[in-house]
Amino acid sequence: MNKFNVALINMCTEVEGPYKRLCIWFQGCDRNCKNCCNVDFQKKIKKNIMIDQEIIEIVKQSIKNYAIEGITLSGGEPLLQIGLPNLLRQFKELNLGIILFTGEKYENIPIDIISYCDIIIDGEFNEKVIDNQRALIGSQNQRLIFVSDRYIKDKDWFFNPILKEEININTKFYFNGDKL
Repeated sequence: MNKFNVALINMCTEVEGPYKRLCIWFQGCDRNCKNCCNVDFQKKIKKNIMIDQEIIEIVKQSIKNYAIEGITLSGGEPLLQIGLPNLLRQFKELNLGIILFTGEKYENIPIDIISYCDIIIDGEFNEKVIDNQRALIGSQNQRLIFVSDRYIKDKDWFFNPILKEEININTKFYFNGDKL
């Protein structure tokens, strides 16, 4: 049983990657990128401590209710979650595509994490080189790495950015979207 520090889960989004997806934002980051879009998720504080089985049950509910195709992991910094490889394995067992955001460089990511991902967006956010040419990606130094062939056919989704926004009202109100 692994524990995860979860800031927020959106059970169905269409702005955090191609197709309908569930997005998990983890709490805590050690990079503190200036003007990060998720500054509230940078603080290393306990937010919503969940075990992997609780997360998997939410994912299964999202598959049933929204027919999600994949998972996007963001933060904070997902790599700070010790049980991440096991969680990724469970997502793959559900046949879900996985997009991982990390401030870490691809070359430094453990292979037991890379092996489960379909796309990795790596590198720290740098406000001096904002990226308006690619969807989902904050700065030009960040790389979009297709680890598997799962989303190769959807490459245009990332390179034809259009303004995408979602407003979610659940127990809290939150805005999610891309910039241009």
